[in-house]
Amino acid sequence: MSALAGALGTALAIGGLFALVDVWQVAVLDPGSLSPATVCWLAGLYLGAAGAAGCLVGSVGAALGLGEAGARRLSATVVAGGGAAIVLSEVGLRQLQPLSAWRPLVTLAAVLAAALMGLVARRWRRLPPLVGLLGIALYAAGAVGAAGGFARGEPAEVTGGTRSGGAHGPNMLVVLIDTLRADHLGAYGYERPTSPSIDAFARDGAQFLRAYSQSTWTKPATASILTGRYPRQHQAYLEKAKLPESELLLPEALRAVGYRTAVFSGNPWVTREWGFDQGVDHFVSIYDERFARVTLFMRSLKRLDKLVDDKARVYNRLKLWIQGELSTTARDPVVTDTLVSWVHAQHGAPFYAHLHLMSPHHPYDPPPPFDRFVPDATHPPVTNYPKKSYFFFEQGAPLDPAARADMIARYDGDILFVDGVFGSLLERLRALGVLDDTVIVLISDHGEEFYDHRNWGHGQSVYEELTRVPLLIRYPSRFPAGLRIDTPVMTVDVMPTLLELAGAPPLDSLAGRSLLPLVAGAPGHGGEAYSELIYRYGEARGLVEGSDKVVSMRKDEERRTERYDLATDPREQHALDAAGPAAAPLVERLDALTSWSEAHRSAAVEGQMDPEMQKRLKALGYLE
Repeated sequence: MSALAGALGTALAIGGLFALVDVWQVAVLDPGSLSPATVCWLAGLYLGAAGAAGCLVGSVGAALGLGEAGARRLSATVVAGGGAAIVLSEVGLRQLQPLSAWRPLVTLAAVLAAALMGLVARRWRRLPPLVGLLGIALYAAGAVGAAGGFARGEPAEVTGGTRSGGAHGPNMLVVLIDTLRADHLGAYGYERPTSPSIDAFARDGAQFLRAYSQSTWTKPATASILTGRYPRQHQAYLEKAKLPESELLLPEALRAVGYRTAVFSGNPWVTREWGFDQGVDHFVSIYDERFARVTLFMRSLKRLDKLVDDKARVYNRLKLWIQGELSTTARDPVVTDTLVSWVHAQHGAPFYAHLHLMSPHHPYDPPPPFDRFVPDATHPPVTNYPKKSYFFFEQGAPLDPAARADMIARYDGDILFVDGVFGSLLERLRALGVLDDTVIVLISDHGEEFYDHRNWGHGQSVYEELTRVPLLIRYPSRFPAGLRIDTPVMTVDVMPTLLELAGAPPLDSLAGRSLLPLVAGAPGHGGEAYSELIYRYGEARGLVEGSDKVVSMRKDEERRTERYDLATDPREQHALDAAGPAAAPLVERLDALTSWSEAHRSAAVEGQMDPEMQKRLKALGYLE
């Protein structure tokens, strides 16, 4: 019994020491991740693992008759060596890119160093005074670091930073607010005060009044923004489709000219699993990050778990147990805080970042006081979509007017919430001294339908409520404040615009065009907007030229083409003759763009969807 107690005591002491080392490094590198709860969890994980190892070693020691001193030595060897392997390997690997050829050598060096530490620990009959003082110092450093992390406010203002790394263009920040209809913002004429910060931002830069997304659900729409190509070209338009490595993403193109790149995502489609990490130096997903990302214990657990299980089930269960699931609104401050910390850490080096916010996405859940638009607080909220149809030519189930009004009010409350997050982000960038030296693009991947065309949500049509999105750009030296552009533009135009601002070479493979000539008043932009929604069972395509729009839908053998005059019928409630001579040029152009896309597409790649990912997507209404 004394052998077991001795081994357990030694293991817990060393485990606690490593826990404080981990807390200390989190406090230095990412203090925003710290909270009393995360410190308690981290201490519990280390002590639990060390305690389990101590019990096992003590039992072995007792069985071998090692006695208390021998059990202590064996426990110190195992726990010190294991803890050192975690700390040394993860600290070393964190400095390298995922595909770096040096990673195996770093891992080997960490294992050898950990083995040496284990041998040294084995000879400790008792802790020498110097080692005891070192332990106390590390405990104190961890405690001070944690306390500083809790109390630390906004980073101090950074001024006069010197750029490095070869890039000469401005910083780039794309803020994508998921599921944001343009016509629910004050800047685009909405009557409710949902967006004071966004409206002020629109007055401060260029506003594109008629910007169109290239698809109407997140994966293909966001992939088009980041590739500058239509969904039919990049092939990431089906649920299991992954962005092919042959596609050149915006972060890759900017990193090639000296930018540091990062993605901060709250959406389960915009993750590494679906290929959105290409060219990204620092990728943060709300599902795989936060506490788990910054702690050495969790990083090492994930790595070890994947050696025996490619789905890392143990790691994922533990992560979910610790972190839980965040609501769509709760995710946005987390990823925004992480972005600000990352920008602060760049110390003036040119950066590109993509921030994917989620608040307006179903289920609509504005926390008080952002639920102020709800007309009747006693009315039970609609927490799930009514029955909707993803099939063209079919309709969803209607709601009574009060329930529909409640849904819209809660959606508007979510917009008000994310508006506050965005406004705070701008102020924090101003405090860091980088606001005016950063091209900030505010955009959405698609809109949202509230039975406008007898359906709900998104991903079922290419009508205006889904394809027309906000596009606002602020960069004082190139985008005049108050500029309003009514020419139809597309979200694929963002990539060539940013590449031109960065001084990167133009790419012939892009479907989009730079918006800079249009901003400068020069002719030449096509003034057309193409969208497409492709499913296994059919497709819908839309094309806008001026105020004319055609929509073509196909499901199996059934086909339908509709034409609308958006000047007199902006909500597309009255279809015009689509077979007559007036519609023929637009239909021909629509077919020509489709044929061109087919001729310039990548090879399709299928990704993997594990049970955890399926659960995430079902919660957001993507899977049945």
